[in-house]
Amino acid sequence: MDFTGYEQKLLALRRLYGEWDSIRLRGWYNRWIKSLPTPVAFFTRAMIRVLFLGHAYSKQSDLLKCLIDIVTDLGSQQWSLAEKLVEVQAAVQEQGRALAALEAAVQEQGRALAALEAAVQEQGRALAALEAAVQEQGRALAALETESHVAIQHLQEAVDHQQRLLISYDRFRDYMAFIRHNGTEKSRFLSPEEAVALVRRLEVDVPPLSRCDSVDISVHGKHMSNIEGVVVALSRYFDNRLSSSSDPYRYPNDIWICILESRDVDPVSIFEEASSRLMVDGYFVLIHGDDIDFIEAVHCWKLIKKEELANSGRSLTVIVYQKLGDEMLNERCMSSNDISES
Repeated sequence: MDFTGYEQKLLALRRLYGEWDSIRLRGWYNRWIKSLPTPVAFFTRAMIRVLFLGHAYSKQSDLLKCLIDIVTDLGSQQWSLAEKLVEVQAAVQEQGRALAALEAAVQEQGRALAALEAAVQEQGRALAALEAAVQEQGRALAALETESHVAIQHLQEAVDHQQRLLISYDRFRDYMAFIRHNGTEKSRFLSPEEAVALVRRLEVDVPPLSRCDSVDISVHGKHMSNIEGVVVALSRYFDNRLSSSSDPYRYPNDIWICILESRDVDPVSIFEEASSRLMVDGYFVLIHGDDIDFIEAVHCWKLIKKEELANSGRSLTVIVYQKLGDEMLNERCMSSNDISES
């Protein structure tokens, strides 16, 4: 709506009304005329009215014409507003129908969402049942695995027992063959009690041996009839200090006790095995018969103790070596060079 022309017409209306009102005041409401005597005032008023009557009618005509124009414009504007109101009502009705359709779509989506939620809940229940089944299968599998481990352990124990029986049988067969060949029981190299007493004496003579807690034992004897007894007696003596007494196996060892009765051994391989078994500063305790020769000092080893003992008519040699580290080997080499130069 354009209000600029309307305001201009109102201003023109006010201007015309002011001009018409000023003319009317000259003849009808003039204060100066009222101060005159009544007959003179009446005549003067009548003359003024006659003189300004034409101007008053002209201004009144202009005023009425401007007023008619304003009313006409207001009518046309009102008609235009009515048409726009009809259009707005039609648009509102259209929006109402669209809103109703949207509400119907929202309700449809709500029903679809409810159905989807129900399907999700059903899938959740199915998933929970599946998880329960998986857990049950897991428990069954764990129980089966435990049973399998137990069965495997029993089977391993049976295999180990069978191997020990076979080894005992082979040793017994060799022992009987040796007895038949020699006629006496000269194969008795070291009894279990003597082995334990010898180790106890070594721990007194070499105190660091008693403080080691990772001990391994090996007995090599082709004609020894009591190898198992010696191993069992020494294992009971060391108890928790034995490397195999814990899981996992403690490696490398602090002490390796090697008892040799047979001469069918390679000294180099024995020392290589000792080097692989022991940690640096570890102790290699070697007990062998008088018919096996070992040098007193070899590379990487330090001689701690050597002693020859008589046992049941046979001579035993007990040697304690200590494994040297790189620093100690370098010091030994430097001292050897100094001695050779001097």
